[in-house]
Amino acid sequence: MFVRSLLTFLTVAALTVLSNAAASQLQQITNFGSNPTNVGIFLYRPSNVAASPALIVAMHYCQGTAQAYFTGTQYANLADQHGYLVIYPDAPDSGGCWDVHTTATLTHDGGGDSLGIASAVRYAIANWNVDPNRVFATGTSSGAMMTNVLAGAYPDLFKAGSAFAGVPYGCFAGPDLWNSACATGTISKTPQQWGDLVRSGYPGYTGAYPKMQIWQGTLDTTLNYANFAEGIKQWTNVFGYTTTPISVTSNSPVPNWTRSVYGSNFQAISAAGVDHNIPTQENDVLAWFGITGSSGNPGTTTGPTSTPTTSVPTPTTTTSGAQQTHWGQCGGPSIEKVPLSLIVAIHYCTGTARAFFTGTEYANLADRYGYIVIYPEAPDSGGCWDVHTNATLSHDAGGDSLGIASMIRHAIANYGVDPNRVFVTGLSSGAMMTNVLAGAYPDLFMAGAAYAGVPYGCFAGPTMWNSACATGTVSKSAQEWGDLVRNGYPGYEGPRPKMQLWHGTEDEILDYTNFKEGIKQWTNVFDLDTTSTSSHYNSPLPGWIRSVYGSNFETISAVGVPHDITLQEIQVLEWFGIILIRQTPPYDTCSVPDMFLSSSQVRHINCLALSVSPSV
Repeated sequence: MFVRSLLTFLTVAALTVLSNAAASQLQQITNFGSNPTNVGIFLYRPSNVAASPALIVAMHYCQGTAQAYFTGTQYANLADQHGYLVIYPDAPDSGGCWDVHTTATLTHDGGGDSLGIASAVRYAIANWNVDPNRVFATGTSSGAMMTNVLAGAYPDLFKAGSAFAGVPYGCFAGPDLWNSACATGTISKTPQQWGDLVRSGYPGYTGAYPKMQIWQGTLDTTLNYANFAEGIKQWTNVFGYTTTPISVTSNSPVPNWTRSVYGSNFQAISAAGVDHNIPTQENDVLAWFGITGSSGNPGTTTGPTSTPTTSVPTPTTTTSGAQQTHWGQCGGPSIEKVPLSLIVAIHYCTGTARAFFTGTEYANLADRYGYIVIYPEAPDSGGCWDVHTNATLSHDAGGDSLGIASMIRHAIANYGVDPNRVFVTGLSSGAMMTNVLAGAYPDLFMAGAAYAGVPYGCFAGPTMWNSACATGTVSKSAQEWGDLVRNGYPGYEGPRPKMQLWHGTEDEILDYTNFKEGIKQWTNVFDLDTTSTSSHYNSPLPGWIRSVYGSNFETISAVGVPHDITLQEIQVLEWFGIILIRQTPPYDTCSVPDMFLSSSQVRHINCLALSVSPSV
């Protein structure tokens, strides 16, 4: 996962390191009790740990490590705020996968990886004054499977669990680490049968079971979405609930996700349109554990619904994402050596590099897809980008755009970035800069995605703010708009970066008229008709309309949305073609081939921020 401790600010003249990580580091714990498979145990202890702290066991995906899950999730950062402890187990398997299949690991004190983790929890309670009534488990993919295993085999130790993209307890049971029948969603049982499996994990146990929260993307082809329905059957049976939710909350905790509540001890969150790489929702998990109050988007709640079906529709496969059919427990497929991509992600006015880093999913997704992110920071005191001067609008002439272009050249020369896989995206003022860079530096960028911006050159003039453009009163012909782009790099005859424009119809800051002017501009650049060749309604969200004009240009109109348009990072990665480089591997084990130049190199540079000097 990405290394938050190395968010680096790079200038043309110097390099400084700034920590964006938790205040402390991991400490390895040994001699903590029975550990038959040699599970590694790493502790995060915040400086302000509570007198009788809660404990979260946070478990990595297959191919992951304790360190990767520490740096790639927010549990440690949030521990600094809330004073709990975090244990990050490290799987002993050479491929980094958890044993969730053996009888030993599925049985209370029977052995396997689960016993090593349970021993660490007991040690923490005995030696660190952990509150035994506030011990929790969470994980992703293989770690989500282990979350279910611990909830079933050690219900006496855990009070709650939260599993992201896993499978039911016992679904992977068998002689092999990988269970294709479970992964592909072909194992179906009755609620009673699933519940009996959980109860068999600790024979004779009559106490309470940890309350459970499960999360899964509807387009998960690694651990088929059918497992989500099976998990609902399992945990509703354990808690004596019906499979009909008592409430369903749409757009919770994020747009297009649906939270179904079956009772106080079980809820399930379905992430529409999301694949196996589901983003963790740490604040929501802390609320579920009772460490914090309620969090996230409250969404829209309805009453009881019909009983969930146990047959899950097959997700539609498009060219926007690679199929992941074998590597589910491994947290997604391994990859061949692939080109190293770079995304330049540019903040809005009044924003900062750090704000865009923490407020978007580009860094989190970099962990999964292995690209670098540069977060430029505007030198203007108000945090706005220079998108108006002749210097910034012209190739290698100066202004903020040259500072960013210089960093890209530095990244290509020093980080092994593929010059054919450099992309740019931004919001508001950052979207304006996205258009500027696409026009003035078409030789550097392969694609751009601009959210709530204005056409290239629309803000041109003596002042930072251009009211005529902002209010939508600047109108030009398609030829005039196209000529502005071509003037950004006089004499350039190479290809232009393909462009994607997003805009809300109710934008009160940068009028929606600019969206229409942008269509005129980029259709002219690409010699396309201003009439789209196809339109897709409710894409990617309900009420939004995607219009395709050609292979190099598309627009998304967000009906009813103001200037604060919600970023759709996965859609941007698909537009950039980054997701498409992930191919289903021809391997049969969880060994990991060399990644890029080296995996350590990637992990230490994939979160960068550029502080742009106005003197560049």
